[in-house]
Amino acid sequence: MRVVERETVVERVTVQLREPTVPECVQRVLSSPRACREVVNGLAVLAERGGMESGEHAATVAAIRRVSQALTPTGTRPVR
Repeated sequence: MRVVERETVVERVTVQLREPTVPECVQRVLSSPRACREVVNGLAVLAERGGMESGEHAATVAAIRRVSQALTPTGTRPVR
């Protein structure tokens, strides 16, 4: 005679993925020099191709100018 005990445990797990918010993405990029470089290079390519000429990118272009001014030594800033 053979006695076999078998126990089966089934557990259902539901995983809900959520998209990260824009501020969360920004913080992740800012914490990585490589990610920052990739974003800046991507913006440069987009601008070189004329992809930032529409009005919807005006605030982004203004932010890029601000970064450029922040990186330019005070005595060498062009006069507007």
